[in-house]
Amino acid sequence: MFGLDQMICSPTRISLDKSSLLDHILTNSKSIISQQGIIKLGLSDHDLIFCTRKVKYVKTYTHNTLYSRSYKKYTKEKFIDKLRNANFPDYSLFDNVDKAYESFINLFSNIINDIAPIKEKSIKGTSKSWFNNEVVQCIDKREKLKQTFSKSKLKQDYEKFKDQRNLVQKLIKNKKRNYITNKLKENIKKPKELWKTLKS
Repeated sequence: MFGLDQMICSPTRISLDKSSLLDHILTNSKSIISQQGIIKLGLSDHDLIFCTRKVKYVKTYTHNTLYSRSYKKYTKEKFIDKLRNANFPDYSLFDNVDKAYESFINLFSNIINDIAPIKEKSIKGTSKSWFNNEVVQCIDKREKLKQTFSKSKLKQDYEKFKDQRNLVQKLIKNKKRNYITNKLKENIKKPKELWKTLKS
């Protein structure tokens, strides 16, 4: 009815007695999707679904930055007032619709940028010391067991995968607990660092 296509065609949840396609990616523009599929994950009963959109990517070799608008100076009343006072031309006099559109967008963008300017913020990495090689190896083993069960559909393979999944969750929980406990002990006499740890 809405002209949408379902991009995922394989089961996304496999149990001992049945397989179901429960997770969907819907699009009305199949031409901009370059690939789609399923990634077998042990993190959940549902496999991860994905699609890749066709976009132009320019490698800049610079730090990652995040751009967002600051609404500190913005109010609805100020925005309407600036629109009223803006010197918009008579667009019916333009011979070229593209030039008329460009003129409007430039004037409108200037108003928005004046009351809600774009701010730039650097993005830092967030790797934690608790996420070490032991955790990585445990996760890798879980993923391999999930793949084995997906192929065999045997109960014993499912039980091995489930045990490993529980082991990963328990390991991560303990690693995080120990990491936070040690951080709190280190910074008990440093209020600024202590609050930073608590917030994290």
